[in-house]
Amino acid sequence: MEKHILSILIVSLFAIIIFIVPYLFEIKISPFILFSSIVMVSIYVILSFEIIHRTSIAIFGALILIIASLLVGSIHPKETLHFVIDVIDFNTIGLLLGMMIISAILGETGIFNWIGVKAIRLSVVIYGN
Repeated sequence: MEKHILSILIVSLFAIIIFIVPYLFEIKISPFILFSSIVMVSIYVILSFEIIHRTSIAIFGALILIIASLLVGSIHPKETLHFVIDVIDFNTIGLLLGMMIISAILGETGIFNWIGVKAIRLSVVIYGN
């Protein structure tokens, strides 16, 4: 139930930011940015309700945005592969891959359970029974 309330709160906050704030400060938002924001918030809401598997909805949202950017003309089909390769930050991917490997190895050793038990014991010592 809390997920649903949080989703409604996020959608409401998004609506305020997208529609009211630009009107108040006379900021012009491009239609493509507005469309991509709506797609991303919609994906977040679908993820929070767990209607579709996370991976499927993320790939579907990325596909929608890529098709929309091709139709609008912000990415040209001939330059797409070179654009994507230039935009990828391989240092960040390497860092994330290394962190995933380390956390998988540490998870198998039981270190996270051990840290959780130690944290509970420490909180009992500090705050009492």
